Amino acid sequence: MKIDIRITLLCLWMQEEGFTIVLFFDHGAALLANTTMDYPLIVDVETSMQNVRAKTFCSDFDEQLDAAEELYGRHVHFSFGKEVVKELLDREPYYSKEIKNRVEKVLEMQRRKYQYLF
Repeated sequence: MKIDIRITLLCLWMQEEGFTIVLFFDHGAALLANTTMDYPLIVDVETSMQNVRAKTFCSDFDEQLDAAEELYGRHVHFSFGKEVVKELLDREPYYSKEIKNRVEKVLEMQRRKYQYLF
């Protein structure tokens, strides 16, 4: 029997006034995290981004976003810039420079693609 692990991914954010549920949590494919099998580091970011597939409702992230916005309206908005991403990646102590550069490039590509969400 195959268990859908997405139902077990729950993240809580602790704040001074208590906990809140984090709605956006598992971004493994979106940040090309599986460098062993799906998105090897030897493949450039642009090529890897073309091969990313969503796994929730359908295989296209844009189609999922369009469906959610059609049903519920536009409630997603991001308010960070390149400098915030760079600062966070510079402070992160565990990942290699190669991985950090890749994450930075992916996020910048997504910022350009979804400008209306920023």
